Amino acid sequence: MLYFIINPHSRSGQGGAVWKEVERTMISSGLPYKVSYTSYPGHAIRLAAEIPSGTQPEPNLIAVLGGDGSLNEVLNGAHLSPYTIIGYLPTGSGNDFARGMHLPIDAKKALTHIIHPSYTDTLDFGSTTYGNQENARRFLVSSGIGYDAAVCHRINTSKLKKVFNCFHLGKLAYVILGIEQIIRCRRADGTLTIDDEREIPLSDVCFISCHNLPYEGGGFCFAPDADPHDGEMDLCVVTACSRLRFTWILLNTLLGAKHTRCHGVSLIRCHKAAVKLNRPLAVHTDGEVTGFFKEASFESHPHSVRITW
Repeated sequence: MLYFIINPHSRSGQGGAVWKEVERTMISSGLPYKVSYTSYPGHAIRLAAEIPSGTQPEPNLIAVLGGDGSLNEVLNGAHLSPYTIIGYLPTGSGNDFARGMHLPIDAKKALTHIIHPSYTDTLDFGSTTYGNQENARRFLVSSGIGYDAAVCHRINTSKLKKVFNCFHLGKLAYVILGIEQIIRCRRADGTLTIDDEREIPLSDVCFISCHNLPYEGGGFCFAPDADPHDGEMDLCVVTACSRLRFTWILLNTLLGAKHTRCHGVSLIRCHKAAVKLNRPLAVHTDGEVTGFFKEASFESHPHSVRITW
């Protein structure tokens, strides 16, 4: 069975209109399908949890029409098994999953790939544990603590993204609010533990982002070699003693992952990582902010989610 979970508010309210166009194709295809609409943050988690995992002869396909946040919610609610397959029709402003996986950005083209898939793929996903270590959330693209999560927090609470999305300039909102957060950026000291073995002291940390895919924030390539098939995560650790240096690092990231040559940037590949800081910083998973915490841990779950296109 094909289940659609639709975020009608994605792309500044255009998601519903996009679905109407897509549904015409579904109707003409004659294929059976069911549709659910999200109406509040976190709703897609509940909707996905209500969909059974399918069986050997008939796996269930969950097609998500929305942004990276909607896809993240479905990932967190779905009963992951070999008989649950996820498809994606991107209508977000960042679309970093589609960018990292080289998927069609056009929803109609994406639907064609879902109805007539070229193949299915089994990807890694990550999980982030935060706060009292009883809270955990999955991610497909990236998770992080510090500056990148603070930008996500502003993006999700600001009206600026909605305005720019109306003119198809959603990425510009990330840039503007990113500049604002450079000015307001809070740094922290602490430790980073890699794979339960190596402990790295941290000083003046701007952010630590953990990647399953290369991009976040609407196209910032913080982890150019991140691969969702290798069973590992790529950490981008950024420390900077001045706002000017930090700005230079971000500009190099935007201009094509040249930040890897900048002083203050470290890339680490691992299976697990744990961060302990001396002050709480914002934490996000796939752009969804979970709160402000002093501690967060990240872990890779190899070959655990099936995707089709």
